[in-house]
Amino acid sequence: MLYELSATILRRPAPRDRLQKYAAINISHFEPFDIQHVAHKVCATQPLIDRLGRANTRRRQLLRYNEQRQDKIARYVDKDLEASPSKINDPPVVPTGGAS
Repeated sequence: MLYELSATILRRPAPRDRLQKYAAINISHFEPFDIQHVAHKVCATQPLIDRLGRANTRRRQLLRYNEQRQDKIARYVDKDLEASPSKINDPPVVPTGGAS
């Protein structure tokens, strides 16, 4: 079973579509500020500062993508809850203690 699980994991493709989707989000206006922030916080060479600043910008892109995705999912969940009555608000069924 462990062998089958490892084979399944190895065959699973990388989530490249998600990476492409969040790369399409334009937040390049934050990049100079991220680089400047790293320069103030870290004493390092300029190439390292640039690399860390760009990494912060990429993380910001991923966070923005996750926010947009969560909002999109929430809209669909809200539509589903409005379309069908929810059983969440119904009181729980408590069995009676009578012996038969």
